[in-house]
Amino acid sequence: MKLIKIGICEGRHPLPVNHYIFPQEINPLEVEKLERISTKRLVEIANQEKIEIKNTSVILGNQVGYHDITIAVYDAKLLVYATGLTVAVLAVVKAAKHLFKEVVVMHYDRDSNSYYEQKI
Repeated sequence: MKLIKIGICEGRHPLPVNHYIFPQEINPLEVEKLERISTKRLVEIANQEKIEIKNTSVILGNQVGYHDITIAVYDAKLLVYATGLTVAVLAVVKAAKHLFKEVVVMHYDRDSNSYYEQKI
Protein backbone atom coordinates (compact mmCIF):
# COMPACT_ATOMS: atom_id res chain seq x y z
CA MET A 1 0.00 0.00 0.00
CA LYS A 2 1.40 3.38 -1.01
CA LEU A 3 1.94 6.16 1.53
CA ILE A 4 0.92 9.75 0.74
CA LYS A 5 1.82 12.69 2.97
CA ILE A 6 -0.18 15.91 2.73
CA GLY A 7 -0.27 19.26 4.47
CA ILE A 8 -3.36 21.36 5.02
CA CYS A 9 -2.33 24.94 4.11
CA GLU A 10 0.73 25.59 2.01
CA GLY A 11 3.28 27.98 3.46
CA ARG A 12 2.10 28.00 7.10
CA HIS A 13 4.75 25.60 8.46
CA PRO A 14 7.56 23.55 6.92
CA LEU A 15 6.25 20.00 6.65
CA PRO A 16 7.64 16.69 5.32
CA VAL A 17 5.02 16.54 2.54
CA ASN A 18 4.85 16.72 -1.25
CA HIS A 19 1.27 17.98 -1.51
CA TYR A 20 -0.97 20.58 0.10
CA ILE A 21 -4.75 20.87 -0.03
CA PHE A 22 -5.17 24.64 0.33
CA PRO A 23 -3.14 27.73 -0.48
CA GLN A 24 -1.81 29.68 2.49
CA GLU A 25 -4.93 31.85 3.01
CA ILE A 26 -8.43 30.39 3.35
CA ASN A 27 -11.74 31.56 4.77
CA PRO A 28 -12.60 29.21 7.67
CA LEU A 29 -16.24 30.31 7.53
CA GLU A 30 -16.71 28.65 4.10
CA VAL A 31 -17.06 25.12 5.46
CA GLU A 32 -18.86 23.56 2.49
CA LYS A 33 -16.41 25.12 0.04
CA LEU A 34 -13.46 23.75 2.06
CA GLU A 35 -15.04 20.28 1.97
CA ARG A 36 -15.56 20.44 -1.82
CA ILE A 37 -12.01 21.63 -2.41
CA SER A 38 -10.67 18.89 -0.11
CA THR A 39 -12.41 16.14 -2.06
CA LYS A 40 -11.35 17.53 -5.43
CA ARG A 41 -7.74 18.07 -4.38
CA LEU A 42 -7.41 14.61 -2.77
CA VAL A 43 -8.64 12.97 -5.99
CA GLU A 44 -6.12 15.06 -7.97
CA ILE A 45 -3.32 13.98 -5.64
CA ALA A 46 -4.32 10.30 -5.86
CA ASN A 47 -4.29 10.55 -9.65
CA GLN A 48 -0.91 12.35 -9.69
CA GLU A 49 0.53 9.62 -7.46
CA LYS A 50 -1.07 6.93 -9.67
CA ILE A 51 -2.82 5.26 -6.73
CA GLU A 52 -4.82 2.16 -7.55
CA ILE A 53 -8.52 2.11 -6.79
CA LYS A 54 -9.11 -0.59 -4.19
CA ASN A 55 -12.90 -0.63 -4.52
CA THR A 56 -15.83 1.75 -4.62
CA SER A 57 -18.07 3.05 -1.88
CA VAL A 58 -21.60 4.43 -2.02
CA ILE A 59 -22.55 7.54 -0.12
CA LEU A 60 -26.30 7.49 0.34
CA GLY A 61 -28.21 10.60 -0.59
CA ASN A 62 -31.16 11.67 1.47
CA GLN A 63 -34.64 10.56 0.57
CA VAL A 64 -35.87 13.78 -1.02
CA GLY A 65 -34.72 13.04 -4.54
CA TYR A 66 -30.95 13.23 -4.24
CA HIS A 67 -29.02 10.47 -5.96
CA ASP A 68 -26.59 8.16 -4.24
CA ILE A 69 -22.95 8.85 -5.10
CA THR A 70 -20.42 6.15 -5.89
CA ILE A 71 -16.83 7.12 -5.15
CA ALA A 72 -13.44 5.47 -5.61
CA VAL A 73 -11.58 4.19 -2.58
CA TYR A 74 -7.84 4.50 -3.17
CA ASP A 75 -5.46 1.80 -1.95
CA ALA A 76 -3.19 4.12 0.03
CA LYS A 77 -2.44 5.28 3.54
CA LEU A 78 -2.91 9.02 3.77
CA LEU A 79 -0.92 10.97 6.38
CA VAL A 80 -2.54 14.35 7.08
CA TYR A 81 -0.15 16.75 8.84
CA ALA A 82 -2.33 18.93 11.08
CA THR A 83 -1.02 22.44 11.73
CA GLY A 84 -3.99 24.24 13.23
CA LEU A 85 -7.05 25.61 11.42
CA THR A 86 -9.38 22.97 12.79
CA VAL A 87 -12.10 23.67 10.21
CA ALA A 88 -9.67 22.96 7.37
CA VAL A 89 -8.27 19.83 9.05
CA LEU A 90 -11.77 18.44 9.58
CA ALA A 91 -12.75 19.20 5.97
CA VAL A 92 -9.74 17.24 4.71
CA VAL A 93 -10.26 14.33 7.14
CA LYS A 94 -13.95 14.11 6.25
CA ALA A 95 -13.13 13.82 2.54
CA ALA A 96 -10.15 11.54 3.09
CA LYS A 97 -12.17 9.08 5.16
CA HIS A 98 -14.33 8.36 2.10
CA LEU A 99 -11.49 8.30 -0.42
CA PHE A 100 -8.60 6.38 1.16
CA LYS A 101 -8.19 2.94 2.64
CA GLU A 102 -6.44 4.33 5.71
CA VAL A 103 -6.26 7.89 7.14
CA VAL A 104 -3.88 9.04 9.86
CA VAL A 105 -3.56 12.56 11.27
CA MET A 106 -0.02 13.55 12.21
CA HIS A 107 0.43 15.89 15.20
CA TYR A 108 3.61 17.74 16.10
CA ASP A 109 5.35 16.96 19.42
CA ARG A 110 7.50 19.93 20.47
CA ASP A 111 9.42 17.92 23.07
CA SER A 112 10.76 15.38 20.58
CA ASN A 113 10.64 17.65 17.50
CA SER A 114 8.77 14.90 15.66
CA TYR A 115 5.24 13.83 14.73
CA TYR A 116 2.97 11.21 16.25
CA GLU A 117 -0.01 9.40 14.70
CA GLN A 118 -3.71 9.54 15.40
CA LYS A 119 -5.49 6.87 13.36
CA ILE A 120 -8.89 7.89 12.08
